[in-house]
Amino acid sequence: MQSIVKRAYMVAAASLWLLPHAAPAAQRAEDQPCKTITNKIVGATNARFAQFSELGTRVLFEHPSARDLSLSCTSPDKIGVYVRSDAAEPPAAFFDLATKAGVATTGELMSTLGMAIRNCHRAALQGSTEFAATETPMSKIECQAFKRDGGGTSVSVWVK
Repeated sequence: MQSIVKRAYMVAAASLWLLPHAAPAAQRAEDQPCKTITNKIVGATNARFAQFSELGTRVLFEHPSARDLSLSCTSPDKIGVYVRSDAAEPPAAFFDLATKAGVATTGELMSTLGMAIRNCHRAALQGSTEFAATETPMSKIECQAFKRDGGGTSVSVWVK
């Protein structure tokens, strides 16, 4: 019994020693540059700030044109916005929201990003994997779209 307790103590001590060195701390969504991007998204889309995620790496918004709208800020080189609809063919307001939130996040031109998002959605909907990706000069775009089970669409726009 004593050896089991001693072994558990050693494993716990080793884990604590490794923990700070295992990975760099995640960027917090309430810090810069995410704080600035959050304000830009609210201003550009009229979205309402809802809350920070439990880990503090995402900003959650509410908007009538999307089921989900969030800003991911896991690290300075991994910042992006996510927009989701429960429709395979969302209305124009969904694409307008995704474009405006993406522009606020990446600084990409509105016309360039809007066309890329629609093309990405179309490719995902027509493809056998339901996924598609594309790039613009300032962003990486990932899409999922499907008609099964009532359909759905998601668009992620990442800073390049």
